[in-house]
Amino acid sequence: MYVDDLVLASRTKGTINWVRVKLHQELDMTDLGQQSTFLGLEIQRNRSHRTLFLSQKTYIKKIIDNMGMEDCNPTTTPAEPQIRLEKSSSTFEATAVDRLRYQSAVGSLIYAMLGSSPDISYPVAKVRQFSVNPNSTHLTAVKRMFRYLAGTSNRGLYYGLEGTGIGFTDADWGSRNDRQLIGGFTFLLNGAAIS
Repeated sequence: MYVDDLVLASRTKGTINWVRVKLHQELDMTDLGQQSTFLGLEIQRNRSHRTLFLSQKTYIKKIIDNMGMEDCNPTTTPAEPQIRLEKSSSTFEATAVDRLRYQSAVGSLIYAMLGSSPDISYPVAKVRQFSVNPNSTHLTAVKRMFRYLAGTSNRGLYYGLEGTGIGFTDADWGSRNDRQLIGGFTFLLNGAAIS
C-alpha cells in the first residue's frame, strides 16, 4: 500500500499517537511532525494559547505572479464601489484564450476565497457570472481583486477560544434598478469566518 500524504487530527494527542504507532507497525513511513501547510493553506498553531491562524500568502503571491501582476499597486477594497458589471453586448465575443485566462483567474480567486479570504466572496460571485463571455470591464474587476489580495496577503483566519458561534446577515431589499434582492451572511466560529 502506498500513501503519499496522511494528515492525522484528533481532540487528544493520545489518539494521534496511538494511530501513529499502528501505522508505523504496518507501513514504512516518515513522520514529518506538526503540519505547517495543507493544499496551499499555511498553518500557524500556538498550542499554549490554543489558537490557529490560516493564511495563503505563498499561494496569493503565486496567483498574482501568474497574472503578471507582481508589481501591481495594492488597493484597500476588493471591488470598485460605483462599478456595476453587466453582460457583454450581443455583438461582443471573447476569444477562447481570453475566456480561459479569465476563468483561470476567477478559479484562483475562488480558491483564495474558500481558503483564507472570505472578504472577497461577494465580488468573486459577481465576476463569476461573466465567465462565458468576459469583456475588458470584467477583467479589470478581476484584476482589482488581485491588487486587493496583494495588499492583504499577510491576513488570514484566526481561530481562538474567545466564544463559540455567531452569525450575521444583511440584505439590500431590492435597491438595484432591477429590484433584485441581494443578501449575504457570515458565520463565525471561535472568532473566524467559517461560512
